Amino acid sequence: MANKITDEQLKSLQEQEGKRKAIANDVLVLDMQKHQLLHIMNEIQTEQNKIKDEIEKEHGKVNIDLTNGSFEKIEDKKE
Repeated sequence: MANKITDEQLKSLQEQEGKRKAIANDVLVLDMQKHQLLHIMNEIQTEQNKIKDEIEKEHGKVNIDLTNGSFEKIEDKKE
């Protein structure tokens, strides 16, 4: 007869393995979500840069207050 662990030990190991696999799957899903969010964030940054370029062409270099849309010109420092 083959050597065997107890049914209780087997059940415990099987439960732990199921939990481990579920966590590993969750980590994989989170990593994919992270990748997707970073991609979306990059697209937003690209769009922001386009808008900032348009504003700079219209008003020159400015600091913009995003709470109300006001801006102050940035003076070029000449030394």
